[in-house]
Amino acid sequence: MKRSALPYAAVPQPHYGLLAGAFLLIALTLHQAGTAVLFAAGWNLSPLPVFFAVCAAVLIVWRQLALFPREKRIAAFSALLLTNALIVALALALSGAFYDLSFDGQNYHQEAIIELARGWNPLHAELSNNDHALWINHYAKGPWIGAAALSQLTGTIEYGKAMNILLLAASMMTCYAALAAMTRIGPEKAVPLSILFACNPVALTQLLSFYVDGQLYSVLLMFLSLAYFAFTKPQGIVMLMLAFSTIMAVTIKFTGLVYIAVLGAGVFAGFLLSGRAAAGTRFLAYVALGTLVGVLLVGFNPYVTNFLKKGHPFYPLAGKEPVDIIKPNTPGNLLSRSRVEALALSVFSRSENATAAKAATIKMPFTVAFSELKAHRGADTRVGGFGPFYSGMLVVALLIVMVAFRHNAKKTAAAVAGGALILASALVNPAPWWARYVPQLWMLPLIPLVLAHHLHGSRLLRVLPVLLVLSAAADVALVAGPYCYAQYRDSRALDRQLLSIAESAKPVVVDFNSFRSNRLRLERYGIRYHEVDAAPCGPRIRLVGSGTELCVPGNIPRGTAL
Repeated sequence: MKRSALPYAAVPQPHYGLLAGAFLLIALTLHQAGTAVLFAAGWNLSPLPVFFAVCAAVLIVWRQLALFPREKRIAAFSALLLTNALIVALALALSGAFYDLSFDGQNYHQEAIIELARGWNPLHAELSNNDHALWINHYAKGPWIGAAALSQLTGTIEYGKAMNILLLAASMMTCYAALAAMTRIGPEKAVPLSILFACNPVALTQLLSFYVDGQLYSVLLMFLSLAYFAFTKPQGIVMLMLAFSTIMAVTIKFTGLVYIAVLGAGVFAGFLLSGRAAAGTRFLAYVALGTLVGVLLVGFNPYVTNFLKKGHPFYPLAGKEPVDIIKPNTPGNLLSRSRVEALALSVFSRSENATAAKAATIKMPFTVAFSELKAHRGADTRVGGFGPFYSGMLVVALLIVMVAFRHNAKKTAAAVAGGALILASALVNPAPWWARYVPQLWMLPLIPLVLAHHLHGSRLLRVLPVLLVLSAAADVALVAGPYCYAQYRDSRALDRQLLSIAESAKPVVVDFNSFRSNRLRLERYGIRYHEVDAAPCGPRIRLVGSGTELCVPGNIPRGTAL
């Protein structure tokens, strides 16, 4: 990596945000890479890559401060380490205080994490004795590896959810750095803007679960923030982070590879149109390098193994006998619609978990029903998944663009092109109506906020951005409030339930159904259990937030083997 001054050396705040985000991104990416090397060598998951990754991140960040005066260098380095230590501590505290009560999180996500933490090497063996083996064997494994490492280090799987918080924090700081470096915005205004960009409703409602769509959004936000730096000051640390964010996106989900390809191509086109072909080529080279490393090395399983064994890197969603996970979950009135129509209907509908048996319900922007608040208590609000006010945000954003065109058509056209690129990346997905599958659409109404700060215009260009900020903040609150309430309520209820069962000090009969990860919770509370295919008792106890059913002492038929 080329030794050079940090970008925007005259403004320390952007540097600080950039390096704080860099520390987390570098450590998490190098941990995945180190684990991939261990797997290739035939080893199992180990704490070793964690310490290697953290030490390497420390050295890289220290190197970036080498041109600072010694007294400032040590102070800045200490502050960076303290900031990241506090973020990690907060992430662990929050994730450990709540259970993952989401459906997919308790099913194949936790099962994959358990298998990795207990010694499964995905490069040397396929799972066969697991109900979720199809998904675990063939899906991208980046988030599971990070969560399994935290689970292994702490002894409790719930701490693995800290990955969501760490990436959200890294994206917020990297986005802050990019916004603060813009002369028309600056450090103070960049704070609330970066918070709004990072606090995507999809990411927020997955924060305390093992869903990975929020992680993908955080990495895509970092990627685009770094693309701005690559356009203005393409220094070594920026390009390194760009490659690392690409690796992370590719190893989180299959769609990460697709989205990086579309967004990367669009940004490269922007370089060419602005007459910066050489800088654009360098940008493309780092993205291509990150993609190759992510697919062929860190993500060898699943991309290469899927291709070699099943004929398609995206198996089981593509290739021979693909599994259709979209159609059974599509609301009835969206089934026959084009992608654009389905997206528009979803955005302007009530927030709810409508499926094939139920239609999406259109509503007026800036209206909210109590049922919408209830819909955001879980991790997968499908229709209207970006929150009750998202449609209103789009309307205000469109008004800003229309007014802005009258004042500076060139800058407005650039902002529109950026929004079009975000939209295009979403429309390559066959289900753009499903919010968590296209989390990058949260950026769409926020781009005009950045545009408005770069224009000197009429009173409308002062009033409309304020209205948009207030709308976005209200939308985030309407989503985060019910989610936090539900997570606290249900986690405490599950605690009480498990404690009550444990106090009996007698074995229970349990039917886990598809929630076998609950065995860790029973073991954590010292509850002895006998697993069956169907609980033999009459009235059963169902564990909060799952389909696991138990027969407790006093309600177990005589003769039942324990």
